[in-house]
Amino acid sequence: MADISTFAKSKPSGVAWLGDIPKHWEVMRLKFISKVQSSNVDKRSRDDHQDVLLCNYTDVYDNEFIDESIEFMESTASQNEINRFLLEEGDVIITKDSESRDDIAVPALVKNDFNNVLCGYHLAHIRPDSNKLVGEFLFRWLQSQAVNSQFEVAANGVTRFGLTLGSIKDSIIAVPPVPEQKKITSLIDWKTGQIDTLIQKKYQLLDQLEENRQALVTQTVTNGLESGKKSKPSGVAWLGDIPKHWEVMRLKFISKVQSSNVDKRSRDDHQDVLLCNYTDVYDNEFIDESIEFMESTASQNEINRFLLEEGDVIITKDSESRDDIAVPALVKNDFNNVLCGYHLAHIRPDSNKLVGEFLFRWLQSQAVNSQFEVAANGVTRFGLTLGSIKDSIIAVPPVPEQKKIIDFLNKRMEKIDKLEKQVKRGIARMKEYRSTLIDKAVTGDVKVSQDRVKYVNKL
Repeated sequence: MADISTFAKSKPSGVAWLGDIPKHWEVMRLKFISKVQSSNVDKRSRDDHQDVLLCNYTDVYDNEFIDESIEFMESTASQNEINRFLLEEGDVIITKDSESRDDIAVPALVKNDFNNVLCGYHLAHIRPDSNKLVGEFLFRWLQSQAVNSQFEVAANGVTRFGLTLGSIKDSIIAVPPVPEQKKITSLIDWKTGQIDTLIQKKYQLLDQLEENRQALVTQTVTNGLESGKKSKPSGVAWLGDIPKHWEVMRLKFISKVQSSNVDKRSRDDHQDVLLCNYTDVYDNEFIDESIEFMESTASQNEINRFLLEEGDVIITKDSESRDDIAVPALVKNDFNNVLCGYHLAHIRPDSNKLVGEFLFRWLQSQAVNSQFEVAANGVTRFGLTLGSIKDSIIAVPPVPEQKKIIDFLNKRMEKIDKLEKQVKRGIARMKEYRSTLIDKAVTGDVKVSQDRVKYVNKL
């Protein structure tokens, strides 16, 4: 299998970011050992074209390997497009544009010969000369973060960055002999397979922690802390029985609920403000001063209505799927210039009846959230009306009990959060090791020999 050591002799590559390479390797431009072309096959179907499947941007971005497990998009293409862009085993496809320079030229390796799958638009299709370059070696080369820096430099744009066909063709590759390329890719496949298995187990642990979090939140906010207390039917099918002294109420009777109409456009006759937008809520449980809010303007009336105060709860009002709607965030600070932005509902509980943090935890429960799945309207994108949010159901304990529940959940959540952070750090270290392994193997920093039984990690 493969032993790793360093090469005895090296030479300057003549490329600053690449440094020295093994003496018997060659530095070449991609265009001299591969056929490189930009696809012009778009998604529109035409009656006079043939039925095909398209490998599109997200298929490449989301998958290392292009194989028959992917559900490709149905479309049509001309015979000329089929001749040019039909995918074959060993082809490499890369993304040509991105919203950031450091997320460009993402590669995927074609693992099968296809008879009807074409490379789609916004992608570059690369077919290596198999006598000089193995497709899998090129794929791993392009995965290297060190190698990918040349594309960061070549990318053009301001808000979205793109690569020209010329910059891809002129990109640099250090080329070992073909037999050595195969040894290198065999080693990388072996080691990344092991790493990926470990990473997958870590992600499964994160899923289990999230399930535990959900079960804990749902059990506590719907049943309270004391087991064995008398209960009563809530009168709500999905809620079931609740403690006898709790009340079932509609949110509008114990909170001020409003939809924000503060958009992102700035106006000269308005006042400078910061906006808490959809992604701020979706990506954060807590809205506090650590978030970099968007600069905008607002009228005095908008400021009076939507200025954020400690204890407010904000929820997302729309989503691409029913089960990802009404995501809540709790406002942790009194702000003097941060407003609730567009596409969000702003909820201010009556503090004599409902504690903001209890409402936040209530809305975090997937069981509770099911009422919003039912209320959501839409076909390709789902949205909640203000009325459906106001009419949503909440089981309300006395305020002192709400505070005890909050204290209990916060302590338990702190433990779960700590475990999640440890697992995520482990995943980050494994991904960093994976990236380093690929970098060193494809740039010649380590030597791969025949006997993988003697494999020694010198990375």
